[in-house]
Amino acid sequence: MKERNDSRGVTDAGSPLRPRLFLFCVCAFAAIGLASDANAQSMREYTASRPYRGERGMTVQLEFAAGELRLMPAAPGTLYRMESRYDSERYAPRSEYHASSRALELGLKSEGKGGIRVTNSKQLDQQATVWLSPEVELGLALSLGASESRIDLGGLRLRDLKLEVGGSRTRLSFSRPGVGSCREAVVEVGAGELEVDRFANSGCSRLRLNGGVGVVSLDLGGQPESDLAAEITMTMGRLTLKLPKGAGVRLTLDRFFASFSPAGFSRQGEQFVTPDYSTARRKIDLRVASSVGAVKVEWY
Repeated sequence: MKERNDSRGVTDAGSPLRPRLFLFCVCAFAAIGLASDANAQSMREYTASRPYRGERGMTVQLEFAAGELRLMPAAPGTLYRMESRYDSERYAPRSEYHASSRALELGLKSEGKGGIRVTNSKQLDQQATVWLSPEVELGLALSLGASESRIDLGGLRLRDLKLEVGGSRTRLSFSRPGVGSCREAVVEVGAGELEVDRFANSGCSRLRLNGGVGVVSLDLGGQPESDLAAEITMTMGRLTLKLPKGAGVRLTLDRFFASFSPAGFSRQGEQFVTPDYSTARRKIDLRVASSVGAVKVEWY
């Protein structure tokens, strides 16, 4: 839909600059109108989907270059679905499903054309919503560029998870327990903000998180009582660990110019341990390396 631009100029009838000013206004508004129309014309809509046909497993590679992304479980009977609105001059939608290998490639990829440098997701009115089936075991790999993303993997059957985050704001949540057996989750954060909510619901027994420059909030709570081992590295930034009360936590901290308040822990050599670690029903083993920044613990 093209945007409509209405302009009316009012000038002093006695001003000798009236003709020039009027011409300038006409040209300026014409240029704005053309730019708006060109932008509207470059935006396209794209939808792709496939019904569930008894597949037991699937690998998914989702690449989203810029804009606003939503990812969530699909309704019964749907293997996957993507609805998107994208800038056709600089980006292209991708949807390829290989039935023989049970491999799916989705997303919006850059076409490599110049003309704009995306430093903020608000610069592009691109949007995509993706639904994935909770009925199949998923090997999920996500690559996010300059985006604002809300990803809810609650209830999915995860086999493994890899998330790469560029200059973006990402909220990764597990709103309800998954039904799979996840081997490992690997998260790479270049720059930006990452919030992880109720990670224990993922079912993953191991977590590796590498953070560059940014802010990371990691909630390790959730319903499952399985143990968790996590290795976290922060180069420069701030890390907040949200830990559930009642879990036995052992924290090994390797820090250099990083502040840390050991509330709720007692020190045992190079480790910080909660008083009930040896008898706790659920154990969380954390190894955190932070160069410059702060490590904060919140109990809930």
